[in-house]
Amino acid sequence: MAKKIVRKLDGLPLRDALNDLIINVTNKDVRAQGKRSSTECAAAVAICREQKVTEARVYLSRIYVRKERHWDRYVTPAALRTELVVFDRTGAFDVGKYRLMAPHETQKLGYRLPVPNKGKKGGKARAPQHVVAGVRETAKGPDGVR
Repeated sequence: MAKKIVRKLDGLPLRDALNDLIINVTNKDVRAQGKRSSTECAAAVAICREQKVTEARVYLSRIYVRKERHWDRYVTPAALRTELVVFDRTGAFDVGKYRLMAPHETQKLGYRLPVPNKGKKGGKARAPQHVVAGVRETAKGPDGVR
């Protein structure tokens, strides 16, 4: 049996969220003005306000919500990702409701893609990855946790 690795964020266990979460970003949240900050942007302020938590970290691909004894991990929806890029660059944010999604099976912590041709070489070279400039840091920490 494989050994289960417990990933941690700031000393607390990190786990995948079990259910989606709907947040409502208001004009008051937008006025917080935490451009390029994963903890002080409009979405993070809205999550803290609505979920009554002390900290939320909002990144372009993942969202972490700190509970009492652990962190819940969500997938950032495309609409919110677009708003984060605009917010980080200009300070504008479209208020409204956003659905933070629980990770699908292939997005969960510890998932590994099956290797069909193990031991064989060949195939296409990977295309270079595009990095969005002028926005917050990535969620990928020093240990590679995403």
